[in-house]
Amino acid sequence: MNNLSFGKHIKSARKKKNWTTERLAEMTSINNRSIQQIECGSRSTSLTVLIQLCNALEVTPQYLLSGDLNENLLDEQSEYIQMFETIIRLNKSDFTFINDMIKFVTSSKHNY
Repeated sequence: MNNLSFGKHIKSARKKKNWTTERLAEMTSINNRSIQQIECGSRSTSLTVLIQLCNALEVTPQYLLSGDLNENLLDEQSEYIQMFETIIRLNKSDFTFINDMIKFVTSSKHNY
C-alpha cells in the first residue's frame, strides 16, 4: 500500500465531512498526531486502524486504499468491515476454525 496515497484519501474523506484531524481522532480513538502522520504518509496503519477510519469516515476500504469511491459498495463493505472487526477479536482457536471454513468454502475442490 502506498502510504502517501492512502493518507491523501483519508484527508480527502475527512475534509468532505468538514472534520479536523482532532475530530477524526475523537471519532476513532486514534491519537491526533498519528492521524496527521498517516495523512502525510509517514506512518503505516494496521487493519484495526483501517477499519476504525472506514467506520468513522463512512467510506469503504477500497476508497482509502485506492481512491475508488463507489457508493454502491458502501453497504456491502460495511458488512465486511463488521465481519473483519469480529474476526480480529477471535481467540486463536476460533480464528483457525473460521479460517479453515473459509478455505473449505472457497476451495476449487468443494462443489455445491
